[in-house]
Amino acid sequence: MNHCEPAAKRGRCCRPILDLSFCVVLSEAQDEWDRIAREPERARDVIEEVLRLRSAATSFGRLALQDVELGGERFAAGSTVLGSIWSANRDPKEFPRPEELAVDENRGSVQIAFGQGAHHCLGAALARAELQESLIALAARMRCPKLEPGAQFLPPIGINGPTMLPISFEVRA
Repeated sequence: MNHCEPAAKRGRCCRPILDLSFCVVLSEAQDEWDRIAREPERARDVIEEVLRLRSAATSFGRLALQDVELGGERFAAGSTVLGSIWSANRDPKEFPRPEELAVDENRGSVQIAFGQGAHHCLGAALARAELQESLIALAARMRCPKLEPGAQFLPPIGINGPTMLPISFEVRA
């Protein structure tokens, strides 16, 4: 059995945190992990679903430039509005199984882990490509990671995710 304790302590950068967040989500989905080892082409869809459930960015703030009404709430010009990416990515109107890792059922729905429109993350395509390649390589070489005690997480506002994530795993034969 191998043991590693990666830490995303290179500032509050999303990419290292996303790697660790994938371990958190997929450690509870051994069937999906093993399926990626057998069907590497599935990694793309799994990545989208994990991003939906556990994006590194949790929310975004905007300044109302004029009086606006949103969802029955009135915001005066100059008000700060905080939107929750985690709530939007769990909208039952958009996702058939919003609280679960459900790759096939939630496929085709739009998630906003990397933002939207003018505020879309410039590094989203690179992050997806890196996550896909690393997930395929890891699933091929090791069994599903198991979380060990001692995980530490950033507070769930702004950029969130593990800063320390002890895991154990077995190398595939």
